[in-house]
Amino acid sequence: MRSIGFTRRVLVGSIVTEGVLIGLAAGLLGSLIAYLVLRVVGSNLIFEGRLVIHLTPMVALGSIALAAAIGFMSAAIPALTATRRDIATALRATV
Repeated sequence: MRSIGFTRRVLVGSIVTEGVLIGLAAGLLGSLIAYLVLRVVGSNLIFEGRLVIHLTPMVALGSIALAAAIGFMSAAIPALTATRRDIATALRATV
């Protein structure tokens, strides 16, 4: 994309934004699945009234935030590395 005029800053921002959005989607989906599983299986996990498992809103938000942070970190380093390469060298390496 640099070969068609995008700046390094725009490319890094685009790639990192995509990583964060994928992380958010994964965190939301994981929280939803955990909630549904706990609703179905959680009622069967009670042993003499002692074991109760809940998915609190803070735990759900924390897991979503963690997934977004992982998405950010996993996208930022490759994006910075890719945009530092010389355009001609990168194009020759792909042919």
